[in-house]
Amino acid sequence: GVVQAVSALRKLNKGMPILNIKCAGIVDRDTRDNSQIQKLEGEGIKVLLYSEIENIFSLPSVANEVLKIEGFDGDDLINKKEEFKGRLLDYIKKELSDDKFEKFIVKRIHRRIDNYLKNIDLSNTQNSNEMKDKLTSEVLTLTDSKINEWISEMKDEIQGYINNQDIDRLLYIYENKGLLNETALILKSTRKPDFENWLMRQLKVPNSSLLQAIKAVLPELS
Repeated sequence: GVVQAVSALRKLNKGMPILNIKCAGIVDRDTRDNSQIQKLEGEGIKVLLYSEIENIFSLPSVANEVLKIEGFDGDDLINKKEEFKGRLLDYIKKELSDDKFEKFIVKRIHRRIDNYLKNIDLSNTQNSNEMKDKLTSEVLTLTDSKINEWISEMKDEIQGYINNQDIDRLLYIYENKGLLNETALILKSTRKPDFENWLMRQLKVPNSSLLQAIKAVLPELS
């Protein structure tokens, strides 16, 4: 988990100055808000723009490079890329249809609640009554306003990105372990394991356009 990653980085960086090496790490965006992201970056942990690392292989910019390797160019490349975007969007819409949308939202909000509760700071309370009052106040804020606010924001964001056919932004939020398999089917008419093996081989090619497209969407490690 993230706590273990931060702890490991601290230990590594403590022993690295003599070698003039600084270690850093990358984690999924998941449901982290801006304040949580800033806190992690202060610890040397970079946060992806996307909900999970697998999503970067479904980005149109990355798909474009996969299709070029597959021999598409000119109008054929443009048409195939549009087909990819349309089919991927249709897949996501189907996976978020009916009660599946509500289940997806609830799953994400569970994590937001968990993070909120973990980050309640009681360190300044001086006695048990103060501690209980502070905790009660924070939990009331959560149940009375925060949860409804988060649900509304997330629904509006997802629906907006779908309406605008904005796959890049949608992949900031959307997560589904079947997404990469769908990407593999659309781009290469294959399944996820074969696509992953193909990607690994392609990423070993020095300075390939596919590698550059992937690097462009990863946080810069400094």
